[in-house]
Amino acid sequence: MLRAWLRAGLCVCAVSFVGCRGDSRESIISNTTTQITEAASSVGNIKAKVEEFVKKKEAKDEEAAKKELDEAVAEAKKLKEVAKVMQNLSTQANSRTPPTPEEKKVLLDKYQNRINDTHSELKNAHREMKRAIDEAKKKYEEAMAPLIQALNDAEGEFAAIVSHRK
Repeated sequence: MLRAWLRAGLCVCAVSFVGCRGDSRESIISNTTTQITEAASSVGNIKAKVEEFVKKKEAKDEEAAKKELDEAVAEAKKLKEVAKVMQNLSTQANSRTPPTPEEKKVLLDKYQNRINDTHSELKNAHREMKRAIDEAKKKYEEAMAPLIQALNDAEGEFAAIVSHRK
């Protein structure tokens, strides 16, 4: 799952380095890293909601547990929307003229740290979310099915960015 998300973000950034012009290039890179940060935030929120879901289930508070899980599903649906925005950014980047090698170097120098930071942020958030989901599935696999489906739907949208790039 994470591979598709990370590859999608990196693909859009990479295409931005080679396929845009003027301020649009920087705008696409900036918007892409913002979307990756938003994805990391949603992933972190999903983790927190899953952990709360488990606590509520263990406390036998079924109504509160369902609410937490529903909120986690809503966050997963936000991820799907983030992927759609990134698909649009990828399309914009692909439609641009490539920069010169000098322009590419300037962009890499300017944005590489931010790209690396957002990549790490998403990677770490995803690892924590996956751990929380795996733990919850051990006890409540059937209840977790809607969340897993919503995450798979989001992953499909992220994978579309990567497959479009190939």
